[in-house]
Amino acid sequence: MLAAIVFAFLWSFALPPVPAQQETFFKEIPPPLTDVSITVNPEALVNQIDAVLVYFQQYKNQDPDAVNAGLFSQQGISLADVEATMRFLKDTVTEDLKNKTESRLADPQFLKKHFRFFQWLPHPPPTPSDTSGAAHSPSREMIKITKYAVFTIQGSLKKNAVFKYALYSLPNDEKGMSLQEAEKHKDHLCRFRYTKQQVLAGAYDQGGAEPLAWVTRRGLEEALMEGTICVELPEGEKRFFNVDRGNGIPFDPTIKNHRLQQRYWYFGQVRQPQGYGLDIGSQMPIFPGAAFAGDIDNLGLGKVMGVFYHDPGSGKPKMVLGVLSDTGGAFRPNLSQLDYYIGVLNSRKEFNRIVKTLPSFAKVYFIIKK
Repeated sequence: MLAAIVFAFLWSFALPPVPAQQETFFKEIPPPLTDVSITVNPEALVNQIDAVLVYFQQYKNQDPDAVNAGLFSQQGISLADVEATMRFLKDTVTEDLKNKTESRLADPQFLKKHFRFFQWLPHPPPTPSDTSGAAHSPSREMIKITKYAVFTIQGSLKKNAVFKYALYSLPNDEKGMSLQEAEKHKDHLCRFRYTKQQVLAGAYDQGGAEPLAWVTRRGLEEALMEGTICVELPEGEKRFFNVDRGNGIPFDPTIKNHRLQQRYWYFGQVRQPQGYGLDIGSQMPIFPGAAFAGDIDNLGLGKVMGVFYHDPGSGKPKMVLGVLSDTGGAFRPNLSQLDYYIGVLNSRKEFNRIVKTLPSFAKVYFIIKK
C-alpha cells in the first residue's frame, strides 16, 4: 500500500461478520445539491450499468450474497428498486447521448425531481485524527475515499534474466472445476498447497501450472497487490491479467513487507480490467470514472452513489456519480470506506498526480429512483 491509500485485495472468500441490524447505516435526507457541480462520465456510466445488469441477470441465483438490496432493506428498498434505478439512469444517459445534449444527470434539479438520497453513516465513524487531511470541516459523517488503478508493467512471454517471475494460470488439476467443487477437494489441490514463497522457489518449475507471462519481482508484487495488471510485452503488445483464485491464505496486515506475505493469486488473461465476480469467468468489466469498490457483502452490488466533496483546488462543492461494481479483502467487512477506480495508468507518478485532485474523505449518498 502507498501512504494512506488502501488498495483493494480482491476475492477473499471468508464470510464477513454481519453488522447488527438495529444500527442505523443510512438516513434519507433532502438532496444536498445546492450550488453543486455534478461530475458524470455518461459513456462510462452506461457501460458500467450494463455490466452490472448483465451480472444480475446471469448470476442472481448463484450469487445471492452480492445480488441483493443489502442493508438498504432496512429502508424498505428492494433489489427491484436498485435495478429500476440503474435502468432509469441508463435510459436517461442513452437518450441524452442519442440527442447529443448535455447529460441531465449533471442537472441538480433533475436529480432532485427523480431520486431519493440516503446519506451513508460510517461504521465506525472517523476520528478527528483520521480526518485531519480532509478539506472543509472534517465530519464524523465522512467516508474514507481511497483510489485504485490498473498499472502497466513490462514483461515477456518467455523467462529471461530480467523477467523471471511468472504470473501463473490456475493449476492444471483445478481447471474446469467450479469454486464449490474446488472447495470440496481443497485438501488435494495444488492451489491450496503452496505459499507465495514456495511458488517463487520453483513449485511449478516442472509443470503443474502454466505461466501466462513473466515479469520482475516488483511487477509480480504489483500484480498481486492490485488484482489486475497490464503487461507490456517487448514488441509493444499489451495484455491484461486478472486474479482468478487464491491459495486460501489471508492477507496479513501486520506484515508490512509485501514480499513476505504468504498469500498468492493465480491469474487469467482478460480483455480489459475486471471488477467483481465469483471467479474470472464471471467478473464484470469496470470503467474509470464510473466504478467504485466497497463492501458488497453488506451493501450489495449495483448501488448508485454520489460522492460529495469540496474540490481541493477551488474549494467548490462537487459530486461524482458512479456504481458499486467491485470489492476486495479490505472491504470484508468495511462500512466506512469506498474505493474509486481511476483507470489504466503508466506509473505511480501519474497516479499520485490524479489522487491530489480527489478527496481523502467525503460524504457519500446512495441514490434511489423515486
